[in-house]
Amino acid sequence: MEKLSNGKWLNLFRDSNGYEIVSRKSGGPDPSKPDAVAVLAAHTDEDGKRSIVLVSQYRPAIGKFELDLPCGLIDEGEDANQAGIREFTEETGFKVDELTSPTLNGLYEKQFFSSAGMTDESWQYVVVECSGKPNPEPGIEVVLVNPEDFVTITSQNITLRAWAMLSNSMMQLVVENLKVALDNPDKSRYN
Repeated sequence: MEKLSNGKWLNLFRDSNGYEIVSRKSGGPDPSKPDAVAVLAAHTDEDGKRSIVLVSQYRPAIGKFELDLPCGLIDEGEDANQAGIREFTEETGFKVDELTSPTLNGLYEKQFFSSAGMTDESWQYVVVECSGKPNPEPGIEVVLVNPEDFVTITSQNITLRAWAMLSNSMMQLVVENLKVALDNPDKSRYN
């Protein structure tokens, strides 16, 4: 594999057949572990109201704001859960109360590839319960969404990257799972 660039966040490689591949890894494509995390978060405010946490931020590659799950890259030495908690706290300012692991056909242990025809970039879901007031990084707006409105909001004319890889039926399953988590704080239900 020939390395064609040496960027801070992305590198371009060419394989022996002339196919060009973008990778976040400096040593060449390696699809064996995720590069990033997307955090599914259930927030509880001081009045007990439960919401799904999204963030809005400008994305230069698409030239517009994107409504997304809090997400970010996994740093060297971190696992997906550690990165998810760090990225979520950095982006939203919320306190993570609990790392949860509801099982939905193994969805939360799976690695998703963002665009396998071009890159080995992949991500994994991390699921958290959180509380407190938002204190986001500069350039990020925290958006708390009622679970009942979530599918409607995400199906409108809003760019929603982390959900783009899910089929409509899978998204419905995830939303239903989050609704159960929001309605039933008893975590024994997920064991």
